[in-house]
Amino acid sequence: MKNVLFAFFLCVSLLLSNTSFAQDINLSEIPNVQLQPNEIDVGAALSPMKITQRAPFSGVLLSPQAVAEIIVKLNSINDVVNIETTRVREELLAQHRFEINDLNIRHTSQVDVLNVQLKAREQQINVLNETIKKIEDSQSNTPMWATVGFGSGVGVTLLLVLAITQVI
Repeated sequence: MKNVLFAFFLCVSLLLSNTSFAQDINLSEIPNVQLQPNEIDVGAALSPMKITQRAPFSGVLLSPQAVAEIIVKLNSINDVVNIETTRVREELLAQHRFEINDLNIRHTSQVDVLNVQLKAREQQINVLNETIKKIEDSQSNTPMWATVGFGSGVGVTLLLVLAITQVI
């Protein structure tokens, strides 16, 4: 009788140690389930269960609502990614448009400033050219005065030579 009771308790403890019961688990806190030493890895498996049933393998039991949330998240992930990429693309496009407009405004203002500087320098060149022309017009004819000076110098020298030779 002792052996029968001992065998009964041993069988019950072995069966209960590998049995999982359904319970509510927060999806963000899924525990890491490790296989028992002689347990076979069933891979990806789905086993619908009722609340008092024993699980046929070790793992995480998901409620129908949890499975539905996972399916919705998987089905909507492409839409979420598309929405996010569109949002980022639009933000970058707006930022680049702003930068382009800013650069265009800076370019236009610099061109305007350079055009004003160019006109001011052209006016300064015209004023300086007029000043040079006035100075050239007011100056006497240097080659002519040099010739007159040379000729009069030669003439005075000849007259002096004649005057000295006649006096002697």
